[in-house]
Amino acid sequence: MKEDIFTNLVCNSTVFECKAINLAGTTWIVPESPENENRFRKDLLSSVDNILKDFFELGLLLENHIHLHDYIPMYLDEIFVDSIATIARGEKIKNGVYSDINSPFLRENPEEIISALLNFFNKFGGINPRKYNRNIQAKVIEDLSEIAFGSKFMAWAKAPASFLAYIIFELYYRYTQPDRYIAAMQKHPNAHFKIVGDGMSLSVSLTLQIVYQSKGWHEKKVVASIFDLITLFLFYDDDTHIKRCEHCNAVFISPNEKAIYCSPACRNRANSKKSYERRKLKENTKKAQDKRGD
Repeated sequence: MKEDIFTNLVCNSTVFECKAINLAGTTWIVPESPENENRFRKDLLSSVDNILKDFFELGLLLENHIHLHDYIPMYLDEIFVDSIATIARGEKIKNGVYSDINSPFLRENPEEIISALLNFFNKFGGINPRKYNRNIQAKVIEDLSEIAFGSKFMAWAKAPASFLAYIIFELYYRYTQPDRYIAAMQKHPNAHFKIVGDGMSLSVSLTLQIVYQSKGWHEKKVVASIFDLITLFLFYDDDTHIKRCEHCNAVFISPNEKAIYCSPACRNRANSKKSYERRKLKENTKKAQDKRGD
């Protein structure tokens, strides 16, 4: 069954130059030019290994910018829970839900994070948070975009940097430390809220298309967004394991869950280093023993 999921996959994104602008304390990732004359479509399946590696590097960068034991997912944060209640009452949401100061990733030295986000989406495109985020947060972003820019024009190509960082880190944290993530979230006082009850689950949007070609009908499985693609390969593909090499520290992908080196060369260098260290330890131990004997 799993093999069937990965046959005839299609995932495209629109790539265009992005920039970061700060409006009322919220950094937005938006198109460099409203006309987007240089935008083009990109086949993400042909770059999936590079996407996963860059995603992992970005997740590690985000982790290094926060105190992990204090991390709270956005769907459990009091500010966001209050914003959901505001929308439920039919009231206009207040600006600031996704402000930099409310983001654990952007409170201190945000420039590095914002630059990394720009590099990622300039390379692979596919910001479109609404495709991936098919719940109440999509409504929040839509309303805030209208407040910030005065219209919903090209809303699919705009998103707060704090929200994009949150999506990426959530996937990274769940993948690298699932037990720790679930244990921490279940203890949170807001975890019982029905509105955030699906926070422990993950979903991927796949659309089955039947297309007639010269030799008959053929199926395509269309992956909705770059985030759906990352989720699919991280959590559903048994042959995809993202690792960090214990010798050179490079990110690599391996079908072997227990792999620790990115290449035979790194494995050989690591073994040589271990042999050298054992030999030196043995020599130093012998010298110490000889010295005591004297």
